[in-house]
Amino acid sequence: METSVQIEQELEALLTRLKKFEEELSTSIFRDRDWLEGREVCKWLKISRRTLDRWCKAKMLPHCKLGKNLFFLVAEINKVLWANRVVTVRGVNKGKKKQQGRTRKISRQ
Repeated sequence: METSVQIEQELEALLTRLKKFEEELSTSIFRDRDWLEGREVCKWLKISRRTLDRWCKAKMLPHCKLGKNLFFLVAEINKVLWANRVVTVRGVNKGKKKQQGRTRKISRQ
């Protein structure tokens, strides 16, 4: 039979493990998760809830809606981010006036 001291020690160890697990989850909101809630997406992308709602209404971000809650696949958000990625080249237009409405092709040698 276990004594009350042993049971108390086991409970304390379990509580410590639960606290550590909770800290790990809060530091990385999407580690090993497929779906995120709307508030988590806002925190991750550093946008307001209103912006998220506008993007969903404009069908810029694929999502699922259950009642009033929005859910997003992490993989889908990453696809949208990569599709809208802007590649910059350092020093191309340095010191030159920007042309309105025109883009310049860069020849690499």
